[in-house]
Amino acid sequence: MSKRQNVRDREYDAEENFADDYDDFEIDFPEDEFPDPLKRKRQLSEEEIYELRRKKRRAMQLEQKRAAKRRERAFVAVFIAALLAVSVGLFLIIRAVRSDQDLGEPSDAAVSEKTDGETASETQQKSTTERAALNSEETSKEPEDAAETDDPNTLVTDATKQTEDPLKSTDENGNWVPPYPTNITVPSWITQDFIDISEKTRPGRALTSVDNIVIHYVGNPGTTAKANRDYFNDIQYHDNERGASAHFVVGFDGEIIQCVPLGEMAQANYPKNDYTISIETCHPDETGKFTETTYRTLIKLTAWLCEQYGLTSDDVIRHYDVSGKLCPIYYCPNTYGDNPYSHEEAWEQLKADVKYYMWKYPNIAETDP
Repeated sequence: MSKRQNVRDREYDAEENFADDYDDFEIDFPEDEFPDPLKRKRQLSEEEIYELRRKKRRAMQLEQKRAAKRRERAFVAVFIAALLAVSVGLFLIIRAVRSDQDLGEPSDAAVSEKTDGETASETQQKSTTERAALNSEETSKEPEDAAETDDPNTLVTDATKQTEDPLKSTDENGNWVPPYPTNITVPSWITQDFIDISEKTRPGRALTSVDNIVIHYVGNPGTTAKANRDYFNDIQYHDNERGASAHFVVGFDGEIIQCVPLGEMAQANYPKNDYTISIETCHPDETGKFTETTYRTLIKLTAWLCEQYGLTSDDVIRHYDVSGKLCPIYYCPNTYGDNPYSHEEAWEQLKADVKYYMWKYPNIAETDP
């Protein structure tokens, strides 16, 4: 290559706008059908070869610039996408943390509003949830059906005056208003012989509601209603015995002894003591089957309680339905082969008899014993 051409190449490389002057440059090659490359090259002048090289370099540099711009645009797009992804991720994390904080730590205003203005339905639902969380298998000493003791918040001599309990609603004067009837007159065929107020037997704590009537058997064959009532009263003097009591005890001769006032809870149906009425029933032998007289009296008492509290026979349940204990054993299933005295069909009959009694006697309190 000549020295002159090398000089032109250097001048070409130093030019900034070389592409603008040669956009239309073309070379006419011979129109031979099969041109000879060597012959074609010999026919080109030095100027034409220079221009060809210059045009080729211009095309290469233009392509390099376009490729650089494409890489630049791709980098910017990737950077923006990554930035957006990080921003969205941080937003979701912050939102989740705030949500957890809102659920776990309610604001002071929300706590105050809930404490001061909690509705009766919310109160009952909260109480039910807390009681279900404390559910455990019930164990007892004599009588066999003794229930586990709740730890009372306070002891009161008159449950209708218990106004400090936040689970209770109040009227416009701040007086406690229980969510169940309190003006119930006990019929003459029920003997009231209340046991002493004691943490283990009669804590004097007001019922939150009355949702069920719970049937028990005393678990001590041949013991009378009075004997079981006295046993409940004496538990307070024995440190090694667990708390137990019941609202009523039904005896062999049809006698009914009321041990705990209807406005208060008894220690019989843990963890449902706060919203159930309990009935202990005497039985002559270990099968737990009630005598005919005891059975008829139990039906009458249960029907009367359902009438007073607006319940139905479907709201009558066994101690077994509360804690799984085989009580009353004669009326419980033999699910695991552990109940040789099972007559579960008798339980359905008992509920049917309660329903029939409520239908037959619209005013049960005035019926004959």
